[in-house]
Amino acid sequence: MPRAAREDVAEIQAETLTSTLDRGVMGSCYEVEYLDLPLATAHRLETLGMTPGTIVEVLNNKSAGTVIVRLRETRYALGRGITSGIHVRSVARAGGAS
Repeated sequence: MPRAAREDVAEIQAETLTSTLDRGVMGSCYEVEYLDLPLATAHRLETLGMTPGTIVEVLNNKSAGTVIVRLRETRYALGRGITSGIHVRSVARAGGAS
């Protein structure tokens, strides 16, 4: 496969691995990419430890309502308005979230 084609495939695969936390699957872990939220909300989440590179585990995610996550050994219930602005990348589960 030519190099340009391999780079295109890698870029497409990278894009499909990124999503928002509101689409997270229960029991899966995600790495925070960036926060696309109002400044006050983003600052509050960063204060709690949700910064780029942090691993978050989705504990519960029903079709409507809150998403319960584990962030740095603490559980948080976050509304859909917030989780839809948290951009994440799927990661392999390595003994739980940090």
